[in-house]
Amino acid sequence: GGSTTPFIDGLAAFTIVDERVPYCAPEEGCPTPWDYCCTRDQVKENIATVKIVDQSGKPVAQSASELLGVKELSTVVVTGVATRDDQGSLTIAANQVFIRPGS
Repeated sequence: GGSTTPFIDGLAAFTIVDERVPYCAPEEGCPTPWDYCCTRDQVKENIATVKIVDQSGKPVAQSASELLGVKELSTVVVTGVATRDDQGSLTIAANQVFIRPGS
């Protein structure tokens, strides 16, 4: 979440937004509720980029949506190593991703 295109082509990477931030409700008329356009001010402090890595720590070269069967607005639980850069952006080098059933 957090943008109209949360998945990165050719790389097992995507953005996530804390589930406490509400996405746009259908009645708000947003065609892409996963971009959080209705709560944009809350996204900056509650977004992270997830990069799925192999055992050597290198990013997996396959779309996360294909690899995991994940889609926009799915609820995921990620384990891995988190780092924050100088601009405050959070990135997680994930070694496990769990997709909650029914999401």
